[in-house]
Amino acid sequence: MMPVKHVLLRGLGGCLVFVMLGLFLAGYWHIFHARYFTNIENSAAVYEQISLRFYERKPVEKVSRWIAFIYEYELVQPDTLIDPVAYFYAEIFKQYPDKLEEWIKIIDSFSDRPGQRLFWTALWLSNSEKGREYLKKKYDSGASEKKQWLIQALAQTPPDLINIQPTSPEDNDVMWGAFFASGDAAYVINLIDVACLYDDSDDYRRFITAASAKWSLAANAFRHISVKRTLKAEAGKRQGVDKNVVLRILKMSEQPDGAAILYEETRQIIRDKQSRGLWLYQ
Repeated sequence: MMPVKHVLLRGLGGCLVFVMLGLFLAGYWHIFHARYFTNIENSAAVYEQISLRFYERKPVEKVSRWIAFIYEYELVQPDTLIDPVAYFYAEIFKQYPDKLEEWIKIIDSFSDRPGQRLFWTALWLSNSEKGREYLKKKYDSGASEKKQWLIQALAQTPPDLINIQPTSPEDNDVMWGAFFASGDAAYVINLIDVACLYDDSDDYRRFITAASAKWSLAANAFRHISVKRTLKAEAGKRQGVDKNVVLRILKMSEQPDGAAILYEETRQIIRDKQSRGLWLYQ
């Protein structure tokens, strides 16, 4: 479990590989949850509905079972990147405070299992009174191996994700995790802002952050009408280069392979830069 003054900032080691597997079609989310939900109901349609489309139908009655399955199938291992999924559950915990006591009981019943760091992080990120009370109780019990993390978490207020500008592809994926739970257009607008702000940047980190925002926006706009609606609204508000960036994303979102086209364009730009002696060690 990460020490977390700012839980989403991390290095970009292996970034392009992560981006390819992760943000392309918000794929990290799929990698984690596809295995998870196909164990429950072997149906891609059901999986799509209950995870990536939680914000539409709000199947809150399923959350208890989802939490238990993550523990039972040990889907969280020491090297599992948890941030996008932690923010997903944090959003759910914030939306349904009346259900949190029930969910905390389930989390506590599996407290010695690997999924602990995911749900403790989600409870901290939710910044709920019940969540903080539970984490303090675990610290006071003295039984946890995560006392150092608990000390740091309890001493800090979690970041307000809506007001944070992504600075890496991993941050972008966190935005999607929060969006899939909440449906809040502010998370999509954050990604649009980054795509416009860092467009054509000569800085590799900024460039790859913008590029991954673009193709994840195109991929999710193809499958989520609410994302497309937000893109259209933002295209109407923006001017000049920014408007052109949003319109291009919208155009790519009209075709099934639009996100793949944007991804391949990114790879070609990186190859061109490297042929000129730039970005050689990324």
